[in-house]
Amino acid sequence: MKKTPSTSLEKSARPRQVLSRNEKRFKRGALMFVEGDSKPEMFIIRSGKVRILKQEGEYTLELAELGPGSVIGELSLLDHQVSDGTAKVIEDTVVTVIDDELFSRTMNKAPSWLSTMVKQLVKRLRDTMQKTSDQIISKSISGFIRILTLLDINEGIVIGDSRAVLLSRLKETVFSIMGLGSLQVERLLLHLVLKEMVLIHRAATDQEYVILKSPEILHLYMNFLRARQCGSKLIGEDLPENAFQLLSVIQDVGERIGVKEGDSLVRITQQQIENELVRIGKDKAIDRDALGILENARLILNRQEVTETEQEKEKSTILIYNSDILKRVFMLGAWLPLFKEEISF
Repeated sequence: MKKTPSTSLEKSARPRQVLSRNEKRFKRGALMFVEGDSKPEMFIIRSGKVRILKQEGEYTLELAELGPGSVIGELSLLDHQVSDGTAKVIEDTVVTVIDDELFSRTMNKAPSWLSTMVKQLVKRLRDTMQKTSDQIISKSISGFIRILTLLDINEGIVIGDSRAVLLSRLKETVFSIMGLGSLQVERLLLHLVLKEMVLIHRAATDQEYVILKSPEILHLYMNFLRARQCGSKLIGEDLPENAFQLLSVIQDVGERIGVKEGDSLVRITQQQIENELVRIGKDKAIDRDALGILENARLILNRQEVTETEQEKEKSTILIYNSDILKRVFMLGAWLPLFKEEISF
């Protein structure tokens, strides 16, 4: 019978001894670790099932259900950050625990470049996870605003001179429709607070409300974001200064002496515009380039009309515009710098 050298036996037995010594059993219903724990440990599931949970305000989200062969807690072990979830045992489970001491001993025996590579990979993974979270928030803002404005229409109240929505009701609705938890809702609200569009108000009853500083601005910002996602732009977004100035004159004349057609259409003559340009000290002639830009942007309709008198036929140029659209264009011009401003958390 061939004998095996003791050194070989010791080497071959070490892995089994480590696994046996670090084996741990959890009964159904037990918590392996809780969100926020700072103990760096990794668990390899040998048998049983574990559910990963995350608390979002008053809601508990189920992130995953893991079984034999799965690894839990590896990032916390690698970079010593607190656990970002809770592991709840849903079937009697046996795991192998890799604690910080065992992991450090193992890494000390590895080449230094391997340790450096692992740290870099973990950092990149954390950064990617953060960027993914930021992208989810960014892409969720327009839908979030839509829910906020609809709640305002259906359930909003008046606080002072502004409209307001109950914060708890907003969180409940956003969670049921978009699947976003309390913390994500708070990040979305912070975005809108920094954009100067909403405020958070605590009433005497200790209930918190979201104050909508201007529902119109929120709606315009929602359309701006949706246009960005589609790779397009809102009407009037890229107007040059000369076109914007002419549009301002047209709106001013239309409000004073224009002829209304229906609820929002307004008619004015080119002569009336030229008279206004003279009155405010500008050139008598309309800037044709600016007028062409407004026509191409479909902000102004230029139409020739003929009026017959007893002596002759008179031709006049009529400009027609939609007062509601012009109002949004000027609102967009005022808010566009803030709309475009990048906000990072």
